[in-house]
Amino acid sequence: MRYPLAAAIIRFAHRAKETGSQVWSEQARALLANAPDPNSVLTEFVARFRPQSWSGSRAALMEENARLLDNLPDSSGELMAYVADAKAQLAREIASERQQETEYDRRAVRITLERVRAAKIHIRLLGDVRTKEYTGVPSSSDSSEPTKSALMVT
Repeated sequence: MRYPLAAAIIRFAHRAKETGSQVWSEQARALLANAPDPNSVLTEFVARFRPQSWSGSRAALMEENARLLDNLPDSSGELMAYVADAKAQLAREIASERQQETEYDRRAVRITLERVRAAKIHIRLLGDVRTKEYTGVPSSSDSSEPTKSALMVT
């Protein structure tokens, strides 16, 4: 019971100084090596592969975390069956997340383009506005003098 609890709390990975890629932390390695049920520990780690807060692409972060499963320390046959299932599930979730990110990005681009078009139209209209003088006849019949007025024309 304590091992899965510890797995839910400790940092499971860090960036290797040499490669810059994610590697298992020493604490995670120790938990997996000494746990009476390594599947329960790995289940906790895999659950945490899906970030709850992130910057950038969530799918990329999930994919980087999923690569940790390729480098498990001292994996037994029983654990490898779980790893295969976890990889397949994570691959499906990553594909779905990428699709959602693509759709979100397309919407954002479309909205931005619509705003740019609207701004260009607005600027063009403002640039096309001309002040023209014209002589008009007053609407009241008492005055026979023409009046000068300014009219904005687009």
